[in-house]
Amino acid sequence: MKKWERSELKEVLRAAVFRYLKTEVTNPRNGEKANFDIIQCANWVNVVALDINENVILVKQYRAGSDEITLETAAGAIEKGEDPLDAAKRELEEETGYQSDDWTSLGHVDVNPAFMTNQCYFYLAKNCTPTGKTNFDLMEEVEVEVFSKEKTLTMIKEGVISHSLSSLALFRFFAL
Repeated sequence: MKKWERSELKEVLRAAVFRYLKTEVTNPRNGEKANFDIIQCANWVNVVALDINENVILVKQYRAGSDEITLETAAGAIEKGEDPLDAAKRELEEETGYQSDDWTSLGHVDVNPAFMTNQCYFYLAKNCTPTGKTNFDLMEEVEVEVFSKEKTLTMIKEGVISHSLSSLALFRFFAL
């Protein structure tokens, strides 16, 4: 299979957390052209955090997209020029007040390559200890909750943890 040809990306909208772009692509097999919509946003990190007793540290927060309170892993955007691991360490402490010196990569995924440009990096942070320091964004309110590994897996299976990237990060951890 050959890679399709893509025209220059044209910005339609610049929002706070993403850019909406349009492009024209050409199918190399038949020469047909079509317009595609693309969402460009920062790469993300998700952190599966375990305390010194191997309990899973999760965060509860309001999500405007679903208009729900969600239970998920600590996560956030990677800042321009920032290393994904450094972003994971920063997000863990900012959202949970925990830190770790024991980090393992759980890989990364393309979030939705059909129309999104970003990737999500997953990390495991073991032996996390509380620092007491959090640093929430202006429109962020987070509650930290700690669960056994067994309870966490049950909550994923029952849909209590429904955030797709948090679920995937946790499943990658449980598959180790």
